[in-house]
Amino acid sequence: MSHGTIDVSGTTVFACTLDRTIAEAAALAQSPGGAAYQNDTFKRAKEALTKHYGVDWNSYYGVAVSFQSPDFGAQGGWYDGGPGVFMDLRYLLSSGTAAWGQEMGHAFGLDHSRADGVVDANGVGIDYQDPWDVMSTRNAYSIPDGNYGMAGPGLNAWNMRGRAWLDESRIWKDTSGNDFSQLVSHRPLHHRNLNGYLGAELPGIGGHSPYLVEFRVATEWDSAIPSPAVLVHRFEGPAGQFLGTHSYIMKGTKGQKSLAVGDVFESGAGPYSRVRVLSIDTTSQTAMVQLCYSSAPKVVPTVKIGAPQAIDPCTVATAEGSIYKAGFSLSNVPCSPAYTILWSVSGANSIPGQLIDGPFFSIVLPDHTVPVALSVTITFDDGTIVTDSDQIKVVSQAEASWRYFLCSLLQRERFRPIPWWQWEPRQIGDLLQNYSQQELADVEQHLDGV
Repeated sequence: MSHGTIDVSGTTVFACTLDRTIAEAAALAQSPGGAAYQNDTFKRAKEALTKHYGVDWNSYYGVAVSFQSPDFGAQGGWYDGGPGVFMDLRYLLSSGTAAWGQEMGHAFGLDHSRADGVVDANGVGIDYQDPWDVMSTRNAYSIPDGNYGMAGPGLNAWNMRGRAWLDESRIWKDTSGNDFSQLVSHRPLHHRNLNGYLGAELPGIGGHSPYLVEFRVATEWDSAIPSPAVLVHRFEGPAGQFLGTHSYIMKGTKGQKSLAVGDVFESGAGPYSRVRVLSIDTTSQTAMVQLCYSSAPKVVPTVKIGAPQAIDPCTVATAEGSIYKAGFSLSNVPCSPAYTILWSVSGANSIPGQLIDGPFFSIVLPDHTVPVALSVTITFDDGTIVTDSDQIKVVSQAEASWRYFLCSLLQRERFRPIPWWQWEPRQIGDLLQNYSQQELADVEQHLDGV
């Protein structure tokens, strides 16, 4: 949980008898109780340590006291001048290292984890709201432990950073200082044995700390989490402060605390930060996440239907009976959000087997007297919907033939600088061979009007 920063291999267990009876302890627990009772417990434990073993507790980071008979609670924090944890046998047997983990977290200076936007009647954040974090043990994904009742889960990335335990060299960060859109492959936060990033950082919005993005899988201390998930957290208070600071799990756009494939977290409207989960692969233990930050105000995207591009520049794309293939283009989408497509048409039929949710849409143009309207609707993953419509002016075959004839002539270099009545007859004859009598009659009618 400390990415190798904390080494507890030097921990030593001492069996001591405190200079206090059970009755005296019960009386102190009732009055004055609270911190006074807890400080007295640690003071007597430290005295017993020196008396029985000649050991000064200051040789260690802190003191953990476990009673073999029922006592009055499970606590961790700062007691009698130093970090401490105490808990009696009932807590060890029922909630074990899950409870010990949280109380040890308090002894290292961590406070309870919370969820963004979850507050009491006074607007104060409510504790125990992050089930993926051991500092929410009363409401966390813990697993049965064969030796000590329950264990886990692990710590979130911001609680780790708050203690300077996060391996910052394994956290992706933008160094350009500019807007960015970046794909980052994540490894599980607590799997330092795997190569790659163990998290990523995004700029905080609206006074928030930077956001830390992490990937968690159901293994080891995290074995009880319901499914692989990407999580986003912020932190409140000075990192390194002893208690009084809290991590906050951030909710996705659907109000969820964890992000699965396709889910999005977004904060702000300009500037804004955004996270989208593209894929999760439990076999390779990787999650591909798109990270985006924009300093500009968020604007509504736009969509524009584009006409088909003909291979032959003289072909009339809107001639009756032709297959008309349309596409679309998007603007004002800097963070490349996911979206769905829906095409619709009136006055014409789509080609057989044509999908209505693809990037292109093909229709068969009807008689030139029938009005045709083509529409596309784009729905983005944040719920934004944009549309565009195109009224297609269908051209008759006669008109299309005349336009093609005229365009083909003008495409020939020899004809361009002279009027049409001076065009070379042989070349005109070669071109006319490609037309039927009816088509030539249509062309003649147009020429009569020139």
